[in-house]
Amino acid sequence: SRSQVLHMYKPVDKAAVVLQFGEYETACGFAGEGGPRRRIRTVLRLQDGSIIPWRASLGRGLPEPKRLDEAVELMVRDVYFAHLHVSPGARKVVLCEDLLCPQPLREALVRV
Repeated sequence: SRSQVLHMYKPVDKAAVVLQFGEYETACGFAGEGGPRRRIRTVLRLQDGSIIPWRASLGRGLPEPKRLDEAVELMVRDVYFAHLHVSPGARKVVLCEDLLCPQPLREALVRV
């Protein structure tokens, strides 16, 4: 019947993006895949070109939250657009983080 045919073509949810930010590298890919699609160097860079160290003395010496958010947003945009080729709002996100990651960086990742 017509309702059965329409049910067969129901859109399927897209696989969630999986992001794992580490001190030296960031792994990114999609849920359900055997491993990361890409591994890239973790660099927090501001628009003015300055670089924020990932550890930054375990939370000391980090810039104010607004600048930290800017750096994290630039990195996440790079992962989505340059490496995964997907829109940030189109899929759910699974965020894996280093347990020793400084709290301000964790909070910035969640805000972005």
